[in-house]
Amino acid sequence: MGSTSADTDSQYLIGSSQIDHEEEEVWSYVMTIAFGSAPPMVLRVVIELGVLEVINGAGPDAFMSPTEIAAQLPTSNLDAATMLDRMLCLLASYSLLSCSQWELPSG
Repeated sequence: MGSTSADTDSQYLIGSSQIDHEEEEVWSYVMTIAFGSAPPMVLRVVIELGVLEVINGAGPDAFMSPTEIAAQLPTSNLDAATMLDRMLCLLASYSLLSCSQWELPSG
């Protein structure tokens, strides 16, 4: 009774099992992805367009720009690379993909 919340690790009881703070954060993250509107829709479109297959086909150590990926997709949309860049950034912000930035030799 003498301890405060600052003195103890937070734990929650669900059914007959305890969930600590770290597990709570993971579940919160999963629920955000599952029930938020944008991430599931973007992920569905990326899967339907075959973007993940294009990235996977490049190999495990390959890096591809959105322009390179869009060039391999079945689309005639001139803004496909820009739209794809935004979708991939959203998925990367949820750690569903990873992203790296680098400067091209041309500057």
